[in-house]
Amino acid sequence: MRNKTHGFTLVELLVVIAIIGILIALLLPAVQAAREAARRMQCSNNMKQLGLAVHGVYDAQRVLPPLATKATMSDADIDGPYRGVLGATIFYWLLPYVEQNDLYVQGKRDGMVRTGYTYTPSVQVFGICNVGVSPYLCPSDRTGSASTGRAASYYGGANAWAVGCYGANYLVFGDPNAATPDLRLQGKATLDRSFPDGTSKTILFAERYSSCGKTGKPFTEVSAMNYSNLWTDSNQQFRPAFCINDEWQIPRSPGYVPCLMFQDTPHPTSSCDNARAQTPHAGVMNVTLADGSVRGISPAMDSLTWTYACDPRDGQTLPADWGQ
Repeated sequence: MRNKTHGFTLVELLVVIAIIGILIALLLPAVQAAREAARRMQCSNNMKQLGLAVHGVYDAQRVLPPLATKATMSDADIDGPYRGVLGATIFYWLLPYVEQNDLYVQGKRDGMVRTGYTYTPSVQVFGICNVGVSPYLCPSDRTGSASTGRAASYYGGANAWAVGCYGANYLVFGDPNAATPDLRLQGKATLDRSFPDGTSKTILFAERYSSCGKTGKPFTEVSAMNYSNLWTDSNQQFRPAFCINDEWQIPRSPGYVPCLMFQDTPHPTSSCDNARAQTPHAGVMNVTLADGSVRGISPAMDSLTWTYACDPRDGQTLPADWGQ
């Protein structure tokens, strides 16, 4: 007898395809969630490195670096070990402690200090300002800059400069009570005297979009005021900072003004406020504390709790469950 084989009917084939489609639809969110969890973990590890770097530079210099100099063409006005470096931000001084000592040395050689300073405005790059640094980049960045290391925004020629996905707390690394905006950028904090609220209860670093705007216009439009968070740029509007509460990153008034609440995954070009920090992770903001630890905090937290955690000397008590 001959064996007869039957193929699938069209109906059976459609049923199988439908089942496969349903399974894929069920699995895809889980896969995406797992990938985002991995990206957030990498971002958290980066921020842990920042915390350890702060302690490393403090052990070496016995004073923390200033937030930024007053401009790219200016060096630090304050006396101490950080004087004489042109246009640096705190992230430049942390380089040797995030395994980037060669870049730190190159910056000195190629123009980050006054001696031998060179500037090439035709390419809008001097020294190391166009070099992306892996520990300063979050893989969840919503502007696409983490993959290139360069700013997505063309405003101010930022697209030729290297970005960071983290901002430093002005209330810690600045000097809010100083007489002028330029001097307010240049604090001289110490771990043993500048944190009366406690190092485990004060935020040093928070996440920020590498490019940020609320114009509704694309980053590639040069005239659109879409800002960038540049790790090496001390010029106004590009400073890698938060708690200045000004979209141009200028500390216009003296005093410890309550820090503006961060944003939870805003749209990069239509609702991103450069005066605030932003988390690219839906439902959680990673922060580095002054004791070197990293916490994830909820956007649903009381905005006053965020304010208290950003101010190192306000004397306010934080809830026991303010972060995880």
